[in-house]
Amino acid sequence: ERALAAARSGERPGPEQRALLRTAASYATEAAKEVCDFAHLAAGTAAIRNDSVLQRCFRDIHTGTQHAFIHERIYLESAEIWLGNKPDSVML
Repeated sequence: ERALAAARSGERPGPEQRALLRTAASYATEAAKEVCDFAHLAAGTAAIRNDSVLQRCFRDIHTGTQHAFIHERIYLESAEIWLGNKPDSVML
């Protein structure tokens, strides 16, 4: 909510806010991948057919996990900013 309010007022998010947003995006993507993996496994061979919604979801979420915006290193970069060990990061 703070990031949205800042954006609406024309402010640029600072390092701590960017770290929070990137961490949330990375975690949400990771959680979605785990849910999709479980559904894919539970569906068995039906999930691998080209017309299967699960097959498309599996491909999409796994592609999303490869995006530069989403990565485990974001957790470390964010922690360094929150702990005051790093003033800013180009990764955020």
